[in-house]
Amino acid sequence: MGVLSSPWARHARSAALSAVALSILALLYLRSHDRYNIIQKDRSQHPLLDPTVTTSFGLTPGHNPILPNERAVQGPWVAHLPAYVKTNQEFTTTLTCTYAAEEGWCPSSYILWFRGLTSLVVPHDPHHICVLDSQNKTVGITYAIKDPGVYEVWAWPEYEDCERFKEMKYPLSNALVQGTPYKITVEGAAPEEGYGVCVEDAPEGRWVSTEHTDRSHKSDAWARSYQNSHGHWRNAFIYQPYSCKRAATSPATLDDPSLSDVKHVLYIGDLTTRGPYCAHTYPMFHDGKIDGPCAYTHDYEFWKEYQMQLTRSFTCRTPKGKDTAWSLLFQGEPGRPAYHVQALERLLEHPLGPPSHVVVNFGLWQAAKTELEYATSVDEMLAFIHHYLPNAHITWRLTTSIFRPAGCYDYNHLARPMTRMQSHVGREMVKTWRKKGMRIVVVDGNGLTDSRPDTSADGRHWVV
Repeated sequence: MGVLSSPWARHARSAALSAVALSILALLYLRSHDRYNIIQKDRSQHPLLDPTVTTSFGLTPGHNPILPNERAVQGPWVAHLPAYVKTNQEFTTTLTCTYAAEEGWCPSSYILWFRGLTSLVVPHDPHHICVLDSQNKTVGITYAIKDPGVYEVWAWPEYEDCERFKEMKYPLSNALVQGTPYKITVEGAAPEEGYGVCVEDAPEGRWVSTEHTDRSHKSDAWARSYQNSHGHWRNAFIYQPYSCKRAATSPATLDDPSLSDVKHVLYIGDLTTRGPYCAHTYPMFHDGKIDGPCAYTHDYEFWKEYQMQLTRSFTCRTPKGKDTAWSLLFQGEPGRPAYHVQALERLLEHPLGPPSHVVVNFGLWQAAKTELEYATSVDEMLAFIHHYLPNAHITWRLTTSIFRPAGCYDYNHLARPMTRMQSHVGREMVKTWRKKGMRIVVVDGNGLTDSRPDTSADGRHWVV
């Protein structure tokens, strides 16, 4: 089965493999910083991104950038934003209800997606989003963009309760703000870039457009790793930090002598972990194909399989003949600790040894929990892993985001504020366990998914 045949891979061409590479690299490079002599190239004459490149991203009238097979419908809201802004300078977009106010249909928040040289979504945070009147008729969203250039601006309402619109022919919760996409030009100096090897846990970065990448950088080693044999970019966007540059992960990466301790990598999580495991990790070692433990029939049968058999595993061989194992422990419906203990104990007996590296997150199953309840769950999970794998390298992948315009679900906790809260708690719990001696780092799964709404077909399962 080809890489684009399964539902979790249907947007794989537009999603960058570098996102899952962050999870893998966070594991692989969890070692002392002095192993590298980081050299910063002088690129003052050639910024990373070229703002003179123009593209419409293939837009056509009525185009829906999130659900390309569905009609783009505009709803009863209007936006006002400046046409020109300066880099790093905050500006405000105001969004106002029109006739929706009479029906009580004014949302208290909106989603703004800036797509151009980079792909950015304004985080759901009180610092950025503010209701300007008591009836939610007008909302102000304040943000600053670091990379100069021309951006499309896409806007949707973000309802706390979207269920009431599901019976509409064109649900309001899926509709675009009138006039979108808008255009905004960001002027000013490009941000300072570093071109050394990334060794920090989670350096600040953004999704960059490969089409806008300056030609002077295309021959750089990190850039070539994202190109095919003909020198063409494999993805529309790749995630890159400002302070360093990440190469794409490949089987050859594991032949680095400093990675000799990588023998068995275990993913623990729900469907939001299955996505990276099956859409990126597996095809990375199988010539772009998805079959074997990731072979797809349809969701119901796939779900039943995971309930009966909680683990999946495959082994691969690197170009220099090193064998590694890659496993998935499905942490689905909560309340089954005995099953997960038995499943993990089976993985401890793997021929290549117990897991040496672990990528873990609950996914979206704990949406209704309070901050304290979630912190307790994270603490228990890390204690569970530490008990069975005290010497393993751990990566906590922060909770993925939610994009409700692509799909509305039957419980209101499943929304961006919840994922932001869980991400904050996850970071704090990682700090706590690091003080206890656990070798653990964080990958910002929330930020990675939040800024790429085009990589999820239903708003909660992502291929980044």
